[in-house]
Amino acid sequence: MKKVGKGDLEGALQDLSRSWPLPASELEAMIEQTRLQLPGMKERFGEVLGYEFIREDIVGTSFVRRTYIQRFERHATRWIITYYRNASGWVVNSVTFDDNLIGLFEREHQPSIKPER
Repeated sequence: MKKVGKGDLEGALQDLSRSWPLPASELEAMIEQTRLQLPGMKERFGEVLGYEFIREDIVGTSFVRRTYIQRFERHATRWIITYYRNASGWVVNSVTFDDNLIGLFEREHQPSIKPER
């Protein structure tokens, strides 16, 4: 995430690829898509200001999901990295980033609050 915080999304994805069992063609397609999005992100959100760790969610003994934000002058993007523990150790299972900041406030396992009548 340090590279994300410096605006080096391509470098960050390359770093993650070391522990991500993703075919090289899929990784290259993801990097290319990221390259295409970067100019629009800079224009819309402004300069990168850094990143911030938001939370870690653990499911059983096999999954860990870490949520971060990439901070910009006028907005932020949410990064979710999910790790899976296989027979060899921890590997990256998925990486997503978007600007769904409302999702930062939602928790899958929170009890729902019902309005009083």
